[in-house]
Amino acid sequence: KKNNYDKKFSIAHPDATADDNFFLECFENSSEQYRNEIYDIYFGTTFLHRDVTYGETMGVNASPGQYKNLLKIQEKYGIPISLTLNEMVRPIEMIRKDVVKDFVSFIKKYYDDGVRSCTISHTHLMRIGALQEAFPDMDWKNTVNHRITTTQEFVDYVNLGYTTLQLDRNYNRNLKELKRTKEE
Repeated sequence: KKNNYDKKFSIAHPDATADDNFFLECFENSSEQYRNEIYDIYFGTTFLHRDVTYGETMGVNASPGQYKNLLKIQEKYGIPISLTLNEMVRPIEMIRKDVVKDFVSFIKKYYDDGVRSCTISHTHLMRIGALQEAFPDMDWKNTVNHRITTTQEFVDYVNLGYTTLQLDRNYNRNLKELKRTKEE
């Protein structure tokens, strides 16, 4: 049965859970209506390159077993999983050519598994376009931590290469500004 909430919610995977199967079991035992409401399931990971670390802002990562179960959910239920690298400390070293090359290889592992959504906070890395070029089918999401609050910021993030924009909640309540954004 279709309802007004179908595909509306992006939910967090409980990466800190010790039992790899906990979320999968809860998910499979949930109602069909609940599963239909889920737009995607996001999970954390961390990129390591010698002295450069860049990951998920909460500091937790999905374990290999949890990731495998998320891939099962994506395949069986058609709910996309979303890689999350939204740390707000964005190392400038991430735009060095050697680091970009290794980061592209890091993302490629997920892309090859069928992941087509990634929340990424590193605006400079997005600006250079290497990720969009390497992964043209990826949905690049900004993080809510960017706090987009104006039409100009909205346009700026689109120009950086983001394909899905998460807006600040005050922006979502500002009908005048949202109308202006729609016109743009």
